[in-house]
Amino acid sequence: MLITDKIYGQLEITDPLALALIGTKAFDRLRRVSQYGLPHKYYAAYPWCSRAEHCLGVYLLLKKLRAAPDEQIAGLIHDISHTAFSHLIDWVVKGDLRKENYQDNIHLSVLKRPEISGVLAQYGLTPEAMADYHAFGLLEREIPDLCVDRLDYSLRQMPENAARQYADRLIVRNGEIIFADHDAADDFARAYLKLQEECWGGYEAGTRYGVLADLFRQAIAAGDLTLADFDGDEEQVIGKLLDIKGKKYSDVLKILEKTDLSSLPKADQPVFRKFRYVDPKYLSGAQIVRLSGSDPYFKRLLNEARERDAKGLYPGIFPTP
Repeated sequence: MLITDKIYGQLEITDPLALALIGTKAFDRLRRVSQYGLPHKYYAAYPWCSRAEHCLGVYLLLKKLRAAPDEQIAGLIHDISHTAFSHLIDWVVKGDLRKENYQDNIHLSVLKRPEISGVLAQYGLTPEAMADYHAFGLLEREIPDLCVDRLDYSLRQMPENAARQYADRLIVRNGEIIFADHDAADDFARAYLKLQEECWGGYEAGTRYGVLADLFRQAIAAGDLTLADFDGDEEQVIGKLLDIKGKKYSDVLKILEKTDLSSLPKADQPVFRKFRYVDPKYLSGAQIVRLSGSDPYFKRLLNEARERDAKGLYPGIFPTP
């Protein structure tokens, strides 16, 4: 299978296990699940990509960095347990928005479903092994370090030329991903912080998440949706609501199509979301250095962003009559 990726270029996938997993219905569903939780129709300010595109990107970057074959496969299916609308489900079920871990909590159970576990078993792998992220230090690491998952989803929201340059400056030392130089580390860390403040943790995204989550909770309470519906794709969920006449579901969705929701009334209480940031390491001569330890300006930017985040976000809310 020849893949042309906007960041990593043209690469061929020949691993029969990877090809078998890509061919499953479970993986195909991810093509209709928004990486950032909101379909492009409801949030067009940033580039849209699917969970499938991200998973393939993770696989390709792991391959580029010469990760072990098992780690490449774990990366390919690391998000296969995401529901429709991705992390929006954490808002729907009123989970911990500082962790957004609904998908993590169900990941192993999804891998154990016959379609996926059966394919893995044919190649001598188990769901438990693929779900053990502690065994895969390139795929997943705790904030603030770089990892392939964190890199790929952020690179897909950055200008393509810059994203390609950042990807080309990545190296592996002592089993972890670092940048080849200070400038790449600094530029990427600042771009990532900008995405956190303006996109993932910003007013527009928080408002759209909140409004849509409220809509879904109302539909579930009314019996018009169930949590099981989110095991499908986003078009199915939205279509189900739009087929119901005499309710205000379509009115809310119409509001979300607007490009600017700053005129909505604001919530009385703040929302506290996951604070995403990176403080990458880079190669300085023969030494590996952490950016905040060598760059006072970046350290100050990061601390100021953390302080702003600690105050919470006051999202817009759907106006009630």
